[in-house]
Amino acid sequence: SEILFPPRLARRPPRRSHSGTRMASKPVRLLAFGDSLTAGWTSFSSGPKSPYAPHLERALTAHSVAAHVTAVGEAGLSASRALPSLRRELAHRGDFDACLILLGANDVLSAPTEPIDGMLEALRALHIECRSRGLRSIA
Repeated sequence: SEILFPPRLARRPPRRSHSGTRMASKPVRLLAFGDSLTAGWTSFSSGPKSPYAPHLERALTAHSVAAHVTAVGEAGLSASRALPSLRRELAHRGDFDACLILLGANDVLSAPTEPIDGMLEALRALHIECRSRGLRSIA
């Protein structure tokens, strides 16, 4: 499988890792923002056993991309309620190169009561917020 990375983030000068693979000289700083799946919950009673950040960092390293991933996952978070949380995280946690917006599962689960159009508008607003701060946003 191939990981496609936004061109602006992929243009960093290469360096070698301990294994000899080429890596960026400065790690790409990513915010993975989402729901309980991003936090690592795999079932209602599991607790966060499989956090997204270390898995993504390992996958990127395997593809010679140095990255520092910060995962913020809120259980039950829907796209329609996420904008205040995203703003708070971006203000509190510092400077990122890109934000992965990993939301929609809870919206789809509540689809009989929430229109999908509302979810799409909320996701669009999250991307606009990221881009207004100079970050790439990735869905």
